[in-house]
Amino acid sequence: MLSIRLVLRGKKSQRSYRIIAAEARSKLNGHFAYDLGSWSPLTQKLNLNQELYSKLISQGAKPSSTIQKIVKNQVS
Repeated sequence: MLSIRLVLRGKKSQRSYRIIAAEARSKLNGHFAYDLGSWSPLTQKLNLNQELYSKLISQGAKPSSTIQKIVKNQVS
């Protein structure tokens, strides 16, 4: 089963995150199936491939609670 989650990137005081879809049991920095976009908490900017995100959700991918909150706040 795929899990949609954040992967930390960037320097210590300049955090940024990649939004990926990977197997639920895979390591956080391991192999991933899809790269859906990025999120920057400093600028609150979300870059998300909305079509692929919706497709994966409809196929049964489970987003993390953080991803659900970010997408709900940014898309609304």
